[in-house]
Amino acid sequence: MIEKKLVPKRRFEGFEDEWEQQQLKYIYNAIRNAFVGTATPYYVNSGHFYLQSNNVKDGKINRNTEVFINNDFYEKQKDKLLRTGDLVMVQSGHVGHTAVIPKELDKTAAHALIMFQGYKKEVSPYFLNYQFQTNKVKKRLNGITTGNTIEHILASDMEIFEVNTASIKEQQKIGEFFKRLDEMIELEQRKINKTKALKNAYLAEMFPAEGERVPKRRFEGFTDEWIPFKLKDLIVSEEKGNARADMLGHNSLYLDANFLNGGAPVYINSLTNVKEDDVLILWDGSHAGKVYHGFKGALGSTLKALKPLESGGFIYYFLYFNQKKIFEQYRTPNIPHVINTFTDEFMICKPSLEEQLKISGFFKKIDYIIETHKQKLEKLKAIKQAYLHEMFV
Repeated sequence: MIEKKLVPKRRFEGFEDEWEQQQLKYIYNAIRNAFVGTATPYYVNSGHFYLQSNNVKDGKINRNTEVFINNDFYEKQKDKLLRTGDLVMVQSGHVGHTAVIPKELDKTAAHALIMFQGYKKEVSPYFLNYQFQTNKVKKRLNGITTGNTIEHILASDMEIFEVNTASIKEQQKIGEFFKRLDEMIELEQRKINKTKALKNAYLAEMFPAEGERVPKRRFEGFTDEWIPFKLKDLIVSEEKGNARADMLGHNSLYLDANFLNGGAPVYINSLTNVKEDDVLILWDGSHAGKVYHGFKGALGSTLKALKPLESGGFIYYFLYFNQKKIFEQYRTPNIPHVINTFTDEFMICKPSLEEQLKISGFFKKIDYIIETHKQKLEKLKAIKQAYLHEMFV
């Protein structure tokens, strides 16, 4: 039987040597836990940034949430401070997520992370960081996690955990390749965030504030005051869905919360009772009150369809702008449902049909831009996963 060579499917030109398999304890001088006890008494509003597990996700360090510790506690951690190029791994919860410590976080204290510190041999930390993102390694990590409610991984198990290493030049090339790919992914994500922020700013200016009849920003040529109506007076009817997932077939697209929130399409044997300009509202469940628009199919039993008299798009964006208000004022407590009198009570200010169509068309264009960036982002993520599969053993 011919022994299978330890080489990846896809390589950069000029690299042919077989990779080596070795335990992490032969790569790092120390593999140990960061501080594990209670640190909350030492938290301060400003001080030394304290790296925690929620700051380590998908191979990167984020500062979405920040905790700071006082100088006295920081000084006590001096023998465990992280240095540039060290690797950290989440120890509890979303175990196995790793990140490389950048220059700006040199000498940072950490909490409840496994720290891989000091190199016994020349190794690219980014190469190892990306190897930990491969499905093969994730599967192996799952095999050594403990705990039922909260998963946990031990530093001692990571000492004998085996990784595959190439020559340092090949490691560096692979690390740089994926860093560039991550930069493209981050750029696309920033575009999405920026466009969403722009959309929210326009929503706040192009719909009247509470108690007002005129918005701050309007298209040229429109000056009339908006007129308040009860929602029921702007719709022909409201219809509760009755389609079910077990009615499998080919007649209609099944419109349920899962699909409307990005899930896979399911087709069923049921009449198509929703048109694209209908406004859909989730009537039951933890997200009751969430609104949707632009779908055609058979409506699921947890939703209602509002059939518009004029522009469904305008009604949708008005409700979307007031989503928080719907959640807070028009739902039942405990097990959330939209109140039965919602369309009787909820007030909508509306302008002329021409202005309604201009407003809804404007926001549809913004939503299209957001969706285009989302598709590009998902494509880049899929490309990254494919390369991770082919460029690591």
